Amino acid sequence: MSPLQDKKLRIAILGQPSLIIPSPPSHSVARIIELQIKGLQEQGHEVILLAPGDCRVDCEVIPTCDKSISFHEDADLIQTQQIQSQALSKLEEILEHVNIVHFHSFDIPNFYHTTGILNPLNFPNITTSHSCIEISNLGYFNQCTNKIVSLSYNQRKACPNLNFIGNVYNGLDPTPFQVVETPSNYLCFLGRISSVKQPHLAIQLAIQLGLNLKIAGAVDSLFDKEYFEYYCKPLLKHPLVEYLGELGMRDKIQLLSHAICNLHPTGFRDPCPLVPIEAAYCGTPTLAICRGALPELLEHGKTGILVEDFAEGFYEIHKCFQMDRLYIAQQARKRFNYQKMVKEYLSIYRRVISNFMRMPANNAHAPDRRELISFDARLFAAGDGHRYSVPRT
Repeated sequence: MSPLQDKKLRIAILGQPSLIIPSPPSHSVARIIELQIKGLQEQGHEVILLAPGDCRVDCEVIPTCDKSISFHEDADLIQTQQIQSQALSKLEEILEHVNIVHFHSFDIPNFYHTTGILNPLNFPNITTSHSCIEISNLGYFNQCTNKIVSLSYNQRKACPNLNFIGNVYNGLDPTPFQVVETPSNYLCFLGRISSVKQPHLAIQLAIQLGLNLKIAGAVDSLFDKEYFEYYCKPLLKHPLVEYLGELGMRDKIQLLSHAICNLHPTGFRDPCPLVPIEAAYCGTPTLAICRGALPELLEHGKTGILVEDFAEGFYEIHKCFQMDRLYIAQQARKRFNYQKMVKEYLSIYRRVISNFMRMPANNAHAPDRRELISFDARLFAAGDGHRYSVPRT
C-alpha cells in the first residue's frame, strides 16, 4: 500500500479570474470546483482556494483579485494576465504548506516561461482542462506541458500528445434532483443560447414532431445575441415553443424532471456537459447529437439516443419515450456524482505526489525534498482535523 494512502492532504485549488462561488446554475466549472471542495472536506482533507475575493465557500480563500471578472464579457487581456500573475505569486508563498496544487484551466507552464514565476517542475500539480480543443487553439495545446486530467476520453482525441495523467468525469450532487417516472408531455432544452449549443435545432425538431418545447438558458455575449435574434427569435413565435429565460436551480430541476425528453443538439466537442447528467438524475432521457463526450455519458438505447443529426432524431426520439426512467436515474447517480469525482481526483493526487517525491531536484531553486517529506509527515499525522496556519500577505 502506498505510504500516502488514506493520509489527509492539504490541497490548493486555483481557478480562473471568472470563478464565482456560490456558483450560478449556468457556471459549470464553478459548480464543479464548489462540489470538489465539499467532497474533499467530507473526506477530511483541507482545501485552500485561490480565487476572486467575492467567492464565499467554507474553506480558506486567498483572494487573487477583489471580485470575479464576468466570464461572458470581453475581459481586458492585460488585466487578466495581471490577476493570474498575482495569483501565482500568492500561490508561491504557500507552496511549502500544501501537498499538491490543482489548477482548473490555468496554464502554469506558459506563465512560468513568460514571467519566471513558479516552475511547475518544482512542486506536485495537476491541471483539469475544461476547454474545448479546436483547430484554432491547437497550436497552444501542442505546446502545453501540464499534467492534464481529461474530462472524457473523447477530449483526448483532439490532442493526443498532451501529457494526460488521468480521466475524471464531472460529478454533481444528485440529491436535489427529483425522479419523475410519469413526466408531462413536453420536450426541453437547457443551456446557453448560443451557436455552439444550437437550440434552434431543438425548436425545429419539436415543431416537426408537433410536441411542446420549453427552452431555458441565458443569452450572454454579443455574438450569442446575434445568433438568438437571427436563428431563434423568429421560431419562438410558434405556439408549441416557450422560452423561459435563465432559470434558478429549483425551476431548472422542475423543467428537467417533468420533461419526456431532454434535447441536446450540441455543435461542438464538449468535453463533459452537465445538462445530460442532470436530466438523467431525474430519470429524463436525452436525445443528443453524437459528439464529444456524449457516447461516454449516455448508454445508447437505455439512457438516451445518439444520432448523427436531428433529422435522424425525428425518427428515433420515440425510443426515448419508452425508456425506464428509474434505471436512467440510478445509472446517472451511480456513475456521475461528486463523491466519485473526488475519489478519483484523490487517487491522481497521491500518484502525482508519490512520483514527485521520487524525482531528483530539478534545479537550484527546487524545494528540498526532505523538507517536503518532513512537512508531509507532520500534516498526515494530524488525523484530529488540526489545521496548520498558512502565512497570509
